[in-house]
Amino acid sequence: MAECVDHVAGPGVFTDKNEEKTHTKSNSEQSVTVSAITVNYQTLVNQLSFSGPIVGREEVPIYSDLIQGRIVEVSADEGQNVKAGQVLAHIDTAIIKTQKLQQEASVQHATQSIAQQETMVEEAKAQYDQSKAEKQRAQAIAETGLLSGEVIEQRVTAERLAEARLKAAHNNLGIAQSDLALSHGQLAETEVHLKQATISAPVSGTIIERKARIGLALGQSTDPLFIILKDNAIEVEFSASGSELGQLKAGLSSNIQLIGDTATYRGKVRHIASKIDRLNQTAKVRVAFEKQPRAIIGQTARV
Repeated sequence: MAECVDHVAGPGVFTDKNEEKTHTKSNSEQSVTVSAITVNYQTLVNQLSFSGPIVGREEVPIYSDLIQGRIVEVSADEGQNVKAGQVLAHIDTAIIKTQKLQQEASVQHATQSIAQQETMVEEAKAQYDQSKAEKQRAQAIAETGLLSGEVIEQRVTAERLAEARLKAAHNNLGIAQSDLALSHGQLAETEVHLKQATISAPVSGTIIERKARIGLALGQSTDPLFIILKDNAIEVEFSASGSELGQLKAGLSSNIQLIGDTATYRGKVRHIASKIDRLNQTAKVRVAFEKQPRAIIGQTARV
């Protein structure tokens, strides 16, 4: 009995034609899913973090220019805003005023002495002119033989004495004028001391420290009487290592957070120290606020 074979798939394998069609159709219906990612260039931000205290940009110490004296009045206190020229304290001026009276008397005495010396100069000059004229007349008469040599010698001696007295009078006048200039100088210095007895603010700002108190003698303390934060400008100061300094530059933008405050303030690096401390190998960096916050000197901030 003969067998009918439609297709030979391989040695010893017989495949039905209908089965082959079904298998081919199944393979054609399979698909592959492909995902595409677009690559973009972005700058990786390197953030540095530091901590440091709030400091004043410029803290102005105020001392008294007087060496002696006691404070008798204090009219400004710590935390107070003051304007340039505002009176902060007064120093006792009793001794200075006494010195001024003495020096005014010295000026008056020197003025009178100058007037007397000027009179003496005029008198000495008149005597010198007279003796000089008499000598010249005697010399003229001597040519006729009517005067002896002794008389002529007396006239010459009288002229020399008168000239010496005139020079002495001029010297005394110069001394009196020097005394008057000295008295005027001492009086002017005393008047300056009177002005210095009033301690005024040289700049506008907030008083962040006050050592002045009533009864304090100026020689008892070398500390400044007041310290003023000029224009109320504050900054953050921190220390940076040598490797960190290479990543910092003036004008670099910064975010500032005050300890105990949830707000974030904008700032910029204002100043970087020009040298590194040999002991700790760090340098001071200051960051200024774009808008001044309400903060206290010494308060810690994170930059």
